[in-house]
Amino acid sequence: MRLLLITCFLLSASAIASAQSKPSADPAPTAALLDAASRVAGPGAKIIRFGHLSAPDLNEAVVAAVSSTSSRDGLPVTKLVVLRQVGSNWSPDLTVDKVIRNPQGFLGATALDQLRRSDLYKVELFNRLFDDGKNRFVIQLTPVTAEGRPSAPSIYVSWNFVIGRYQQISMQGYGFEPELHEPLPAKTQ
Repeated sequence: MRLLLITCFLLSASAIASAQSKPSADPAPTAALLDAASRVAGPGAKIIRFGHLSAPDLNEAVVAAVSSTSSRDGLPVTKLVVLRQVGSNWSPDLTVDKVIRNPQGFLGATALDQLRRSDLYKVELFNRLFDDGKNRFVIQLTPVTAEGRPSAPSIYVSWNFVIGRYQQISMQGYGFEPELHEPLPAKTQ
């Protein structure tokens, strides 16, 4: 009996040591992803998150051109792109530069509001449980000034499983906003 306990202890210790020496479960970005990131967001692009972000069967990467503007919270970016792996290629599903758009149209506007335009956005990434019971990956985009102060209300974007694309989502309860297929003209004053 004593020999059995010692053997179990040694096997447990060996398993723990083996698990501690293994590399982390998060693989390094592939050369194809690094190339796509550089192509869509510029040569200094940073991969700020990648993996199964919006669904367990989808491989995605959030890529950004990070601004030198400082921020207490969030990451200031001049461009952000969500890439999705399709076969061996990476294609953009969401692009944020001066405007926010998916392949179907422009996000961040309503009939009473013109399309929000900004040279700089503060980005925060998080998961949230919505009223429909689904835990969703959310991208919060806040247009900010060069000094880092908000210049318009935040826009929240999440993957809409029903139609298969990123859309603006309401943080009050649950619901997605439709895209605009033509950008509204900038306000003139």
